[in-house]
Amino acid sequence: MKLIDTIVKLDAHQAITRATVAPAWPNCTAAGADPTVLIELVAQTAGLAIGLSEMQTHNSDAQGQGWLVGIKHARFFVDLIPLHTQIITTIEAQPKFENFVQIHGEALIDSERAAEIDLQVLIYEPTSSD
Repeated sequence: MKLIDTIVKLDAHQAITRATVAPAWPNCTAAGADPTVLIELVAQTAGLAIGLSEMQTHNSDAQGQGWLVGIKHARFFVDLIPLHTQIITTIEAQPKFENFVQIHGEALIDSERAAEIDLQVLIYEPTSSD
């Protein structure tokens, strides 16, 4: 599922994206989206920055990698996100330690914080024996 509409800013340590709530989103009803979908928006936004960092580090397209993502902390400041609401998601990625990256993300709606989410990402890098 692709939730991001636009990449606003992207480098290896920070990414900002824009997304608009659509009826096809997971956990979405006619009334709107459950705010837990903001976790996925933070994860997809983080995926852009981590993917760029891995491509730059390995000078390749980083194919064959997999990620295991854990939610360290998620705090929501809205109960429901109406359809067609625009969400700005910002992430900051800490420097990679071995195969581990910590992510801090925020989702904004009309410049107001809708969620604050911390993720832990374990990057699987296959070896030649895999």
